[in-house]
Amino acid sequence: MGWGESTRPKVSAKIGMPTPREGSDGDMQIKGTNTGAKFFAKWAGRWLGISDLIKSEEERKDVFIPKVWRTSLNTGTSTQIFVYLPEFITQANFITATTAVNLGTTLNFWFIWRNGAANDAQDALYRYLMYLDWPNRRLDISGFGSSTASYFQNTTLNVSVFFNG
Repeated sequence: MGWGESTRPKVSAKIGMPTPREGSDGDMQIKGTNTGAKFFAKWAGRWLGISDLIKSEEERKDVFIPKVWRTSLNTGTSTQIFVYLPEFITQANFITATTAVNLGTTLNFWFIWRNGAANDAQDALYRYLMYLDWPNRRLDISGFGSSTASYFQNTTLNVSVFFNG
């Protein structure tokens, strides 16, 4: 601020990016845009939006916050379990799915895997298959190993489906 100028900051009610003739290097403004309030700073004669300095999540296509659809069902004694997907989860926006069963005092998560055990004997005990049947819009869970089968019988199966919303 120069001699005799107001000591109050300037407030702008304008919408959009500041014009090149506005302000001096080091000035900062918050202005309304069609996507909400934005912060601008002038440096080297140019107005830069904060997104010019640090990309926001919306501007980084490889970074996003997924949505999660969760459901619970009683498994009974079936050796094959079907989990029907809602219409808003599609092949285009599906990311992954996880299952969890209550084993008493803790909740253990079983991720999608097969042949991931340390050896074939362990794989035969603890494996299971989960695959997407898109024509029928469902997750098919089956192929339980000899130890895994008992975990999935007569219990509550919690399923979380992650998708890009």
